[in-house]
Amino acid sequence: MQVISRAEAKSKGLTRYFTGNTCPKGHTAPRIVSNGTCLTCKRIRSLKWKKEHPTANTQHSLKYQHNNADKVKARWQRWAASRRAELAAKERMRWREGPTNPTGELQWLNKAKAVNRALKRLLKSSNPDLSLLQKLGSGL
Repeated sequence: MQVISRAEAKSKGLTRYFTGNTCPKGHTAPRIVSNGTCLTCKRIRSLKWKKEHPTANTQHSLKYQHNNADKVKARWQRWAASRRAELAAKERMRWREGPTNPTGELQWLNKAKAVNRALKRLLKSSNPDLSLLQKLGSGL
């Protein structure tokens, strides 16, 4: 990273600068021009606050997304466009490898077959119990 003073970064209109010196906590990281804060310290403080105030953080995020829907949508579209090829490759691999949870899918299939057999038996009988049919149908 290029070493630059805070005054020089401010005169160039930059938002961050790097002096190569450590902060009081011992981090050698870029700093913010407006207040001189080390980015590593800022990240640690931010993560701590988010952990202590999970609902406030969620509310803030939702409020921002609601008030800036166009920005959020544009950012999502840029991200998706930049990763489209990678995501398509992952999807192709997933289909080649087969189901992710074969035992779960087999359990569902076996349950569906059992329900189907029970339905056939009930329909063959002369007086089918409709409440039982509804229970079996909701079992899927």
